[in-house]
Amino acid sequence: MKLKRFFRSAAFLAAAGMVAKVIGAAYKVPMVAVLGAEGIGIYQLVFPLYTTLLTLSGGGIPLAVSRTVAALPRADGRGEGRILVAALLAFVPVGALGTAALALLGGGMACAQGNPDATAAYVALAPSVCLVSVLAVLRGWWQGTHDMFPTALSQLIEQSVKLLAGLALAQFFAPFGRAYAVAGAVAGISVSELVAVVALVLLTVMRRREISPAGRPLFRTAVREMPALWSCALPVSLGSLVLPLIGLVDSALVVNLLTDAGMSAGEATALFGAAASPSAVLSLPTVLTGAACSAALPALTAARATGKENGAASDRAMRAAHFAGVGGAAFIALFADDIVGLLFAGGLTDAERAVAVSVLRLSAAGVPYVCYTQTVTTVLQSRGHTALPALCLLAGGVVKTVLTLLLVPRVGVAGTAYSAVAAYAFTFALDALAVRKVSFAVRPLVNALLACGCAAAVSLPLTALPLSGVFALTLPPFVFALVYVALPACTGATGRAAIAALRGKFARYRGLKKTKKY
Repeated sequence: MKLKRFFRSAAFLAAAGMVAKVIGAAYKVPMVAVLGAEGIGIYQLVFPLYTTLLTLSGGGIPLAVSRTVAALPRADGRGEGRILVAALLAFVPVGALGTAALALLGGGMACAQGNPDATAAYVALAPSVCLVSVLAVLRGWWQGTHDMFPTALSQLIEQSVKLLAGLALAQFFAPFGRAYAVAGAVAGISVSELVAVVALVLLTVMRRREISPAGRPLFRTAVREMPALWSCALPVSLGSLVLPLIGLVDSALVVNLLTDAGMSAGEATALFGAAASPSAVLSLPTVLTGAACSAALPALTAARATGKENGAASDRAMRAAHFAGVGGAAFIALFADDIVGLLFAGGLTDAERAVAVSVLRLSAAGVPYVCYTQTVTTVLQSRGHTALPALCLLAGGVVKTVLTLLLVPRVGVAGTAYSAVAAYAFTFALDALAVRKVSFAVRPLVNALLACGCAAAVSLPLTALPLSGVFALTLPPFVFALVYVALPACTGATGRAAIAALRGKFARYRGLKKTKKY
């Protein structure tokens, strides 16, 4: 992959992913007001089992399909079509089994988590498991062809429909009780996945002639590709399963540990919901890293297929991790109170808001480790070492569970943040020891730290100004983000090559404008 294509693909995915994450965070603002802290707690209890089944049925699909398509010779349209059919045959039935499992196991899991009111939400969320499997196949296929537009478009559609449908259904079912309001909110997710699948199917059908110039891919040839896809996807799915399992264990442990400490089930669920309400903010910095990794994976895989190493692609992804991880962590830690006050205070009491701010600020320390782990995991997977990241994540999961058991009874729900940061740091340390030929240069990290210092020096004095309302909450964070992003030469995240590419586009535009005849 050329440098220009990398930056174009990464920037496109990052922009779409960031917009999707912002929509997802905005989705929680009115949802907290509709459901309240206890309703958000029920909402959060549902997702660990959901993400576990989702990961088990399709966590490795995008990587497997993308790698397989990227390894094909260029302009092999029939081969791309064969891989697409094979992937659908291999993974969609598994997604259907995941849907059935979530619907059948949801009731028992809700009781084990200490709140049977979550049963209806499990049933409402179940159809999305199969739909996400279809979505993952189509996204991985398009990414393997180096076309990131369909993935970006589907992310925007997914989050937009979730916002509208989830909020509408939650308000519609709210008069019937909190449990039904939560079920309506998660039913919006199933609706959003369906709409995103329809959009990607239409885009794929529009390209049908190009991917299969000699006719429809034969069923028999597609079936032959299925074992290779499974051998690639299964280890990645098992490795990706670790984090959802950690969340599943947390959802079963935290509420029960808090009730053992003397709280009622409702109070414990509300506290768990307050701590988890700003979790979407923590995932925003990882969007940039994830986009860089998705853009780098086809290049790393293609280079590996020819017996070479593409160190430049992995270095660019690591620079993006420095930029997003360090800047994101500093932003969240400095402005946690503003973030919670602006987004989630409407449905939280003062005590619940204090808990949310404390947990969010503590959790910010883990953001850089998550970004670094994403990048190193992508490099290892591109080299075929799909089991190694899984083992590192498993070790981190053990650390997380042990620390949760030790800390939550002593320090309350803040123990989940301490244990998460320690687990992420431990996982990254293991990954860093395992990988080779990836630059962990100190200079980009120092540049990112210096940019954070400059941004903080400019923005923090603004908090002392006599401001009020939303303006007081938004101005310092906005100035921090603006200054940090405006220093690409210092941070090294976009790099001089990206700036040169933009200058080249501008120069060509000026040249075209001068030569245009009227």
